[in-house]
Amino acid sequence: MKDMYEYLGEYPKDRRNGWNKNLQGVCHDDENWFFTQTEKLWKFPVGHPLNEKVEKADPVNGILMLDYRKFRNDHDVHLGDIDYFCYNEKGYIFAPVEEDGEPYIAVFSAEDLSFITKQTIKRNERYYEHLAWCAINPNDGCLYTSDGTVKCIFEDEASPIVVYSVDYEAVQNKSGNS
Repeated sequence: MKDMYEYLGEYPKDRRNGWNKNLQGVCHDDENWFFTQTEKLWKFPVGHPLNEKVEKADPVNGILMLDYRKFRNDHDVHLGDIDYFCYNEKGYIFAPVEEDGEPYIAVFSAEDLSFITKQTIKRNERYYEHLAWCAINPNDGCLYTSDGTVKCIFEDEASPIVVYSVDYEAVQNKSGNS
């Protein structure tokens, strides 16, 4: 039986290319890659060779970078694994953020990485302790995440994958607790 996947190698090969240090997450739209480092959000055109060293934004070549820590006035922030979603022909990046012990979901414009809004979320009446990842279902627009370790057996300390509906009109109107 033939393998479904064939190993082609490592890419990028140069692991010291600046933008991938402390890499936390990746997603894409049809034309761009988006990456998070612990404190930064990056945008690269899909045609950009990711093996090239990039340490700062280069808007002329379509490379954008938002230093979220500086944007939040040097608060202690940690961006997690991100996802992309398009609503009414506008693209959005959803990012879990842990900031000074209070996690939330931040939303950015996929066009220019500008901050749109943020929302602290709860499971039932309990706020989260951690948010490391999020995913948007492209079929229904629901957001999925978890708080801590996901386990098959739901114990008190286990965290199931939870799902939220998203009010995309509120996102477009920059509503939230930003």
